[in-house]
Amino acid sequence: MLIACKDEATVTSQEPVKIAMATSSSDRARLGRVGLIALLGFLIGVFWPGLAGVVLVPRAPVERSQTVAPTPSASNGNATAASAPKAKTPVVARTSVQTVTVGSSKIVNCKDERGRRLKQCDKIDIDSIAKARLANLRNCDAAKGLSGTLSLGFDLDFAANRIVKIVRGKSTTLAKSKATALIACAKKEFESASLRDIDHEQSRYMVFYFTEFVPPGSVRHPEEGEKPGKARTVASGIATVIWQSAQVHAEAEKASAVVSRLLYGTRVVVNSLEADYYLVEYGARGKKGWVHKNALGL
Repeated sequence: MLIACKDEATVTSQEPVKIAMATSSSDRARLGRVGLIALLGFLIGVFWPGLAGVVLVPRAPVERSQTVAPTPSASNGNATAASAPKAKTPVVARTSVQTVTVGSSKIVNCKDERGRRLKQCDKIDIDSIAKARLANLRNCDAAKGLSGTLSLGFDLDFAANRIVKIVRGKSTTLAKSKATALIACAKKEFESASLRDIDHEQSRYMVFYFTEFVPPGSVRHPEEGEKPGKARTVASGIATVIWQSAQVHAEAEKASAVVSRLLYGTRVVVNSLEADYYLVEYGARGKKGWVHKNALGL
């Protein structure tokens, strides 16, 4: 009897264990199904808006620089090209005949009635009788097809009321034979020239002119940096600084900046004349600047 009681108690104590194990397996199965359903819901929530084309948040704005302009059609391109103004072809100016460009007069020295050389000279209007005659040198036989510069010096004697001498200046670039022939033509041009109507303070003056000979068919280009409205005369040759110190200006005017100074005796290359200033080249590197015409000896 005692043995039978033990077995029954043992069987009764093991039944709750079996029931607990069965309950745990059922719970795990239900949790697994719930997790699977949640995962499927998450995946559908992530991918479905994109597949359906639904925008849930605003997109980043596109910068204007990234916007691609539409390509114009062929017809629009032709219309644009047709409406664009055509560039004007520059007209090249060429000389048709032999010409002579005459620069402004330059007084090199003057003397009083006693023949004493003076440091300062008054201005005289020699252009009124000289420029037209110098321009007529184009008709001289030696001037045909000639290209270059002739520097001419005039010895004016107001006591005698005439030009007593015409000489060749150092800035002449023409051959000596050509210069000699042109001076002979100049003497004929000035044979009838009278100094009677020219106002003056001294008895004698030495005046120089630059004359530039330009052959037919030559192209005339404006100088670089030339200002509109200001007349510039072509000049070329070698000149010497006759002042103790000559200022070199950035532009052809006294108020412009002084870029350098040239000492007495410095040799320069003369390019052109504007107002009272020569455009010169100086130094080993060929620097350019404007020097007052009275500071240079031709």
